This record gives sequence, structure tokens and C-alpha cells, in this order.
Amino acid sequence: MAGLVEYAQSAYNARQVEVKLFRDLVDNALADSVSKSKEIVKKFEEKKVGLVNQMNEVIAKFMTKQATLEELEPNIVDLGEAFNDSLYEMWKNLMTIEMQLYEQLNLTEMITKLLEVSRGAFGSWRESELVWSTRQSDHLSKLVGNKVLLGDATPELFEVMMDRETMMNLVAQSSDNHLRFIDAREDLLMTRANNWRDHLVTGTNDNEIKRNRDRILEINYFIDNQREAWTDMQMSMTEAVDPEAAALLGDDY
Repeated sequence: MAGLVEYAQSAYNARQVEVKLFRDLVDNALADSVSKSKEIVKKFEEKKVGLVNQMNEVIAKFMTKQATLEELEPNIVDLGEAFNDSLYEMWKNLMTIEMQLYEQLNLTEMITKLLEVSRGAFGSWRESELVWSTRQSDHLSKLVGNKVLLGDATPELFEVMMDRETMMNLVAQSSDNHLRFIDAREDLLMTRANNWRDHLVTGTNDNEIKRNRDRILEINYFIDNQREAWTDMQMSMTEAVDPEAAALLGDDY
């Protein structure tokens, strides 16, 4: 018993260290994800500035009647495709980072090892109990009903020891009680260890699922806003032309 207690205490301390490392790893992964995401958005914004400037030049030419909408259409289409390509590249990179972060870490190995060692220890205790019970029965069977060996016993003990059936039943019952106690302690240890593991992993998973869903919504919302802003800028050229001319810009309108 002492050996298992010492091992369990050592395993508990090791688990606490592992839990801290795990949580630090999660925090560091989140911070790294934020840093990488900011860098991706920054690169997109840099590309966007150039594309917006070029689109503003196209709009200025149209507004000052330096060129017609038909003449500017190739430039508008090319800029739109370049913007959409940059937007898609940003979305893909942001989602890749998010999916990598979403991968879960497994902390069950240490608990599994503890349970394996514990099962071995409890199995040894059961064997010891059976050996002790067998030896007790063998020794007792030599005394029960033997008036010669019980000659020095007190009258009360002598009376009890002469009832072989009762004594052997008591020994068997004692062994059963010991085995039930061992089984109960094993079940308690297994239940608590598994509950601790499940609580830690499930709690982490639930938090990560919510964070992941919120992050995906945030990314898609940001992408939609960027696309709408670009569309609004292009649409500013259609205010001065009829719908048929605006149709030259394509399905975006």
C-alpha cells in the first residue's frame, strides 16, 4: 500500500507539472496564432493599399471623363481579380493557422500509466489476501474441533472453536470483506482519476470549440467587410451611368 501511495503522490506532482506545461503551451499557441494572424492581415493591407490607389485612379479617370466605362473595364476586372486573390490568400492563411491551433493535445498518457500501475498493485493485494486467507483457514482447521490443542483456551474460546462450520464461515466472510474493500478502493481510484482526466480534457475541448467557432465567424466577418468595401468603391462609378453601362462591370453589380 505504501508503495502505491508514494507512486500516486509522485504521479500527482508530475501531472500538475504537465498540466501547467499544457496550459502554458495553449497560451503560447494562442499568442503565436494572434501574432501570425496580425502579420497576415498586415501583408494584405499593404497589398490592398496599392490596389485601392490604382482603383481610385481608375475612378478619377472615369469621373473626369478621361475614359469611358468600356475603356476602363479591363483595368477594373484585373484589379478586382487581384483584390479577390489577395483576399482569398488572406482567408486561406488565417483559416490554416486556426485549424492548426484547433488540433487538440492529449494528456491521457500519464493517467493511463497511473491506472496500469494501480491495477497491478490492487491485483497483488488480492493475491496476498487469498494467500493469507488460505493460510488462516489451513491453520484454523487444525485447531477447530481439536480438544488437545485447545486445552489451554478459555471456556468461551473453546466453545467457539469447537464449532467448525461457524469458524470456517467467519474466515471466508473476512476474506470476502477484505476483497470487497480492495475492490472499492480500486474503483474509487479509477473513477477519480478518469473523472479528473475527463474534466480537464473536456473542459479544454469545450473552451477550444467555442473559441474556434468564434474565431471562424470573426475571420469570415472580416473578409465579408473587406469585400463589401471594395464593391462599394466600384459601385461609386455606377452612380453616374445607366444600369446597362454598369452591367459591363460584371456580376458584382
